[in-house]
Amino acid sequence: MLSQLVTNQPGKQRGAGQEEADTSKIREFLRMNPSSFTGSSTIKDLENISEEVKQVFDVMHVTDTARVELASYQMKNVSRTWFDQWKGVELRMHHLRVGQVLKTLS
Repeated sequence: MLSQLVTNQPGKQRGAGQEEADTSKIREFLRMNPSSFTGSSTIKDLENISEEVKQVFDVMHVTDTARVELASYQMKNVSRTWFDQWKGVELRMHHLRVGQVLKTLS
């Protein structure tokens, strides 16, 4: 998935060998099983997670660009949870607005 995103970026021509390397890096990163940020951790937990992930990247000899890509790949579930929560709030607000409009029409 990550390699597809990178491949589809304008101006970036990547071959099958590079896609395999990207996929290999993702597998290696996930095999090392670094802690994940859930969005509900304390600041101290976040600092510990950040340090642990940096150490994993150092062991893997990951470039700065790849670090961002891998970290964002790891956080995809967190961002999905945040989006779902936001969507739920938006839906409730919409229902409240519709209810208020209906009251004024009555």
